[in-house]
Amino acid sequence: MIDNKKKNIGFFIIVITILLLIVVITGVVFLLKKVDYKKGIIDDNKVEEKNNCDISLSYYVDTYYLFENEIELTDEDEKKFNEVLENLEFSEPIEGMNRFKYHLKYCDTELIIGDDKTITKGNDNVEIVKGYEELANLLEEQEKKINKVFLYEIDLTKQDESEIYKEIEMTDEDKNKIKELWNNQEKNIEYIDLSILFGKRLVIEEDSFDISLSNPYVYYKDGYVRLDDGIIEILKKYITDSSVDTASGLKYTINNDMDSMDSKYSDRGVYYDTLNKPNSPHYYTIASGTKGSSGYSIAIDKVNIDKDGNVEILVKEESLKEGEIGMTVLTYPVCQIEFNMLPKSIVVKDEKGEEFKHLNF
Repeated sequence: MIDNKKKNIGFFIIVITILLLIVVITGVVFLLKKVDYKKGIIDDNKVEEKNNCDISLSYYVDTYYLFENEIELTDEDEKKFNEVLENLEFSEPIEGMNRFKYHLKYCDTELIIGDDKTITKGNDNVEIVKGYEELANLLEEQEKKINKVFLYEIDLTKQDESEIYKEIEMTDEDKNKIKELWNNQEKNIEYIDLSILFGKRLVIEEDSFDISLSNPYVYYKDGYVRLDDGIIEILKKYITDSSVDTASGLKYTINNDMDSMDSKYSDRGVYYDTLNKPNSPHYYTIASGTKGSSGYSIAIDKVNIDKDGNVEILVKEESLKEGEIGMTVLTYPVCQIEFNMLPKSIVVKDEKGEEFKHLNF
């Protein structure tokens, strides 16, 4: 009996010992899996994984038209951004406006960043309450990569799409020369009544202009400044104006894509604009008159010029189709034709043959 009891006790001890060994080994294996030897930390559920997002960064070249220039990031750049971005903290939505300067996308987050802590995050304006200085320094470092001279061609036929422009590529040598000429030229502002033909846009650092090669002036600080001739010569390498020569020596350019929100064209008729200087361009703006909604337009359809320089212009006007509803807003549909010299006479007619009045000449 005693021998049997000793055997049972010995067997029980062996079983307990084996179970204890299993528990200890299992615990050690579990801990080994959870320990990160490179960082020397326990990776439990309380420790968040580091972000490793793809980063997309653009610089807003022109905040009015929202032209964006994508900045190429290296792997090292993306690593720096991830380290900074994962530590950002934001406020609750606030009131206020945010200037567009950078467009930053990472993970599932999209930020529009300006010159201060107020940013647009998704659909809300918020403030960066932690990490702003680090982010600002990183963005400034990336901005230094940009040669801030840009030339764009606007395609208004795509105005309902996300992109209505395309960049015309220029060499860095020409960009640097344009920047140098603009920064060094005298900027004598002239207050003249002039509309620049729309279609091309030049951006030089913080300044942005509509340009036409046949007109050396650009709108600048509530007036007009004549571009340096050297800038015009460089631009001629990349763009040409679609001017038409005639037997009379008249040269003209049509612009059917003008802004229709200028109330100075409220009366139906033809307006004459000029720089009042020798050899300056001559502009005739043709207006449909005030309309009570969107959906109206006017365009030059045909230009007839005889050998003596008499001009006849035929225009087409469009209105809302039956059943269409336009936005309730006052509009002033216009189109424009530019001449290199003064026509002998000018007559503008619509499709019915009705003649437009000369309003200021």
